[in-house]
Amino acid sequence: MGDQRECREKLALLQEELELERVKAAWLQTLLELKESEGESLPSPPATYGEAVNVLFPSKPWVPALFCQAYLDMRERDPRASNTFKAFVERYPHHPLADDALYYMAQEALRLGDRKKALALLGKLVETYPHGDRVSQAKLKIGLILVGEGRIKEGEIEIEEVLEGSPYTLGTQEAEALLKRGGR
Repeated sequence: MGDQRECREKLALLQEELELERVKAAWLQTLLELKESEGESLPSPPATYGEAVNVLFPSKPWVPALFCQAYLDMRERDPRASNTFKAFVERYPHHPLADDALYYMAQEALRLGDRKKALALLGKLVETYPHGDRVSQAKLKIGLILVGEGRIKEGEIEIEEVLEGSPYTLGTQEAEALLKRGGR
């Protein structure tokens, strides 16, 4: 029981750090897109997680309102969240948060018990955004779903791919712990 609590606490910290990095990346993307309109004053990227949370409101320029709405809907467990994330990906397929939108759609599918849809969305994320910051988490989640379905060898392969990526990517420590518990 203590291991689960500790894992949840570590995961929460990683999610906070990741959210800040994502916000900074989105800010830089917007800065590049707005470079044409020189002279316009742009806000500085957020320096703390508290400031990053403020980005989730549509008045902030570096995160499109559509993503903000989808994220807020997801936090409220509103069933429209997945459709709004889908609209975001269709409208902004090259935005730094597009892979996040697919990941959140998969999370919503899992929350609703639709593993098949979650696997399809995570597979699309890995295929469409092979260098995205959510890939290692997506592969880890795919591995966990496969293991949960009794497809242990396939799941282990996905989890091992997380480890083969970079030792510094998100999900690597979790993948190592899972494989060690499985006797590898």
